[in-house]
Parts: sequence; structure tokens; C-alpha cells
Amino acid sequence: MFSTLFQRGRNKAELNSAMRYEDLTKAFAELRPGFSPQEAVTEASLCIKCEDAPCAKACPAGIDVSKFIRQIALRNFTGAIKVIKENNILAGICARICPQSLLCEGQCNSSELSKPIKIGRLQRFAADQEMAKGPKPLRSLREKAIRVAVVVSGPDR
Repeated sequence: MFSTLFQRGRNKAELNSAMRYEDLTKAFAELRPGFSPQEAVTEASLCIKCEDAPCAKACPAGIDVSKFIRQIALRNFTGAIKVIKENNILAGICARICPQSLLCEGQCNSSELSKPIKIGRLQRFAADQEMAKGPKPLRSLREKAIRVAVVVSGPDR
């Protein structure tokens, strides 16, 4: 449906009538539900709290994974998002698009006992808890010695 909305020759009125709020909401709905507070605390409590946490080493964003999980287990949801945002201001987005099964969850030592901790869903939970309280202004992260390029694209007309 949405691929036909942006074909050449469609006028603005047609696009506006075709893109109803309900359609957009349905098209961009979450594929998996997030954790409830109790589910998040239960999942975080399964963490074995490794001293030399391989999950944190596997995180390309440099998040202290074991620390934010510990905050959730203690029901300190605000503290959890603060830990995440020390290195990653896009916590909610990264929680949804990062391939955790290949990175942090793939290195989780709990998997040797049963299953790896659902780190991505816990990060999403912390970010969703913050968003439920209302948006916060972004702050600058400390400068790092790496460069990042942002490539964007838009309509050709």
C-alpha cells in the first residue's frame, strides 16, 4: 500500500487522503510487545552479574549493560536509562534495531545456564519508561575520537 503512495505523478491531496493516521499507526505498530514493569524486573533478575561482563564488551555503543540491568532489577528505571544514555542518546531506537542476538545477547554468560538475558527488550523497556514521562531534551555526549557520517535521502521532486 505505502509503496504506491509515493509514485511519481501523485498530487499532494491524493497523498494526504491516502495516508490516514489510523493506517500509519497500524503500519508502524510494534511487532513485539514491550515488557511490563514486573516482566522487566523478573528478566533483569535472571542476570548472573558477571564481573567481566562480555555483554558490555560486545556492545558497539559502549553501554554498561550489566549496570543498567542491575538498575532495572532494583526497580530503578530512571537510573537504568541514565546508564544507557551515558553512551547512547538513541536508546529506544537502538533497542529496536540493534541485532542483540549477534552482539550483547550472543555473548551473555547466562546462556550457558539457560537462555541469554533479553538485553534489547530490557533496554527498550527503560527507554519506553522514560518516553512515557514525556520527551527529554537531548544532551551532548562526551567527544570521542571517531567520526560518524549521516547519509539522508528524500523525494526526488
